[in-house]
Amino acid sequence: MYFRVIAKCGNLGKKAYVPISFAVKAANEKEAVNVAKNQPYVRKDFASPIISITEIDKESYEYLVAVNQHDPFFRKGFGIDKIRSIYDRIQIETEPQPIEFV
Repeated sequence: MYFRVIAKCGNLGKKAYVPISFAVKAANEKEAVNVAKNQPYVRKDFASPIISITEIDKESYEYLVAVNQHDPFFRKGFGIDKIRSIYDRIQIETEPQPIEFV
């Protein structure tokens, strides 16, 4: 089975991350999540580093692998393409605000 697992990645500060789609080949969703959590760049300090998981077909899997091979986020160094790519995709981890009852 093939899965697209979107994970929170990057070393961008305490609550900042970049959502990255990983192509994972696994027997089931639980195994796919574990494979994705152990990928480099995934934020292991977050309580829930996985955003979503979707089963995909083989063609989508191969396409996602090719996309990630050309993604500036995975390139070594800090070229302008990488910095622009990261900056455009940064998300901030938000915690639910406590609700006050009046």
